[in-house]
Amino acid sequence: RITPVWLPSAFTFSLFFYFGHRVAPGIIIGSVLGLVHPLINFEPPLFWWHFCFLAMMFTTANLLQAWLANLWLKRSLVTVRDQDTQEEPYSRLRLSLLPFIDPISFTNPFHHLRTTMAFIKAALVAPMASASIGIGCLILLQRLPWDEVTYTWLTWWLASALAILVFSPILIGFESQQYSKRMLPILLLCFIVCSLIGLYSFGMGYPLAYLFLPLLLIIVFYFGRFSASVFVSVIAIISIILTYLGQTNFVSDSPNDSIIFVQIFASVLSAATLLFAALIKEKKTAQERLFQAIYSLEDQVEDQSRELFESKNKLEALVNLHNLTGIANRRYFENTFEREWHRPDRMGEPLTLMVLDIDCFKAYNDHYGSAQGDVCLQKIARLLEESVEGGHSNLVAHYGGQEFVILLSNAGIPEASAVAERILANLRVAAIPHQSSTVADIVTISIGIAVTTPHEHFTRRGLFVRADEALYKAKERGKNRYQTWHFDHER
Repeated sequence: RITPVWLPSAFTFSLFFYFGHRVAPGIIIGSVLGLVHPLINFEPPLFWWHFCFLAMMFTTANLLQAWLANLWLKRSLVTVRDQDTQEEPYSRLRLSLLPFIDPISFTNPFHHLRTTMAFIKAALVAPMASASIGIGCLILLQRLPWDEVTYTWLTWWLASALAILVFSPILIGFESQQYSKRMLPILLLCFIVCSLIGLYSFGMGYPLAYLFLPLLLIIVFYFGRFSASVFVSVIAIISIILTYLGQTNFVSDSPNDSIIFVQIFASVLSAATLLFAALIKEKKTAQERLFQAIYSLEDQVEDQSRELFESKNKLEALVNLHNLTGIANRRYFENTFEREWHRPDRMGEPLTLMVLDIDCFKAYNDHYGSAQGDVCLQKIARLLEESVEGGHSNLVAHYGGQEFVILLSNAGIPEASAVAERILANLRVAAIPHQSSTVADIVTISIGIAVTTPHEHFTRRGLFVRADEALYKAKERGKNRYQTWHFDHER
């Protein structure tokens, strides 16, 4: 009877994958200890030097097999490691062994089709070298008849390849699984169907083993590669045990041939499952990266739109602000004045226009200089803004030179007069020196106020003219005061 699966091949491959050459001494010791019993019971009995030679060569074959398989796989892993932007979830065991683990082992080889193909090739090719060394040594010592060479080499190779293909994906590609409650019935159904297929195929001899493949593909799709690998290992173990015990045969007249065929069957089943899982994983990864790129692009567009909007607002602010005083300029005032005049929801609300002029400002510039005159204008602009209560449509603007304008929405004579008195009072408190003034020894302002309710028989220009006339009358009456006009009579 032959050995259906050589599990040490899966363990040595996995240990080499995680720890590299550090585990070579342990593999050598384990191989020697594991070979003592079968070599002692070898028929016919071995000479002592044959014993030592075979133990040494078989140990070398085991070590070479693990080294070649991992060399092949890790070369492929290196090419995809830098492209894989998704971090692998590290288990506590891995983190505790981090100083000893080969860093490349943190890249899951079953997340990429290329590395999955490399794993399958390594699992098939590396055992060929091991089987060739072992069979060659037996031939050299004339312990194997030539008519059994092919058969023995095939069984040796398949036993190691099957172990790596079926059990190593569980050992080196462990993934934590979280199943929702609604997924558990599907998992239970898959288990029941798998059990029935196994019962009818291996227990009763019905040719239904091919149904395992679509079932495993369903498991990969719903539960992931690791769950499917666990199912494959269970199917392989059950089928090999039943076949080995003679419960069912792939080839009815040859139990050993049946084991070879079931080895091939389990290996193909595992390889197909791994390839399909890698395709699914790559598709999901590509979709996730595509969605991330779309979201990133949307964020970039949103950020750029926000920056453009902010730049537009800043540009509009620069265009609409007076470059000296920092308040609204004449252009912005004209636009606001027109908008307020034609506002459809005014519903008979009054609109107030105040025109303000700094008294004796030319004399101020002549006495203090134009630079100090600019400072005075800036102080006056800030004072006017502080004196006018904030409102949605209230506006303070620098009209030109020493002239300012104030637009008050929904404000009549009493409200406008209160604003004017507050401005004059704040000026007295500010007490900006003006030694060359003919009015007072501080800077003063004259204010003209015009109030009306916009209608088709009166224009914006007319309201401005009335406010300017009121300003002129305030100047005539001694300056440092305000004068009002309302409709067709003055106050």
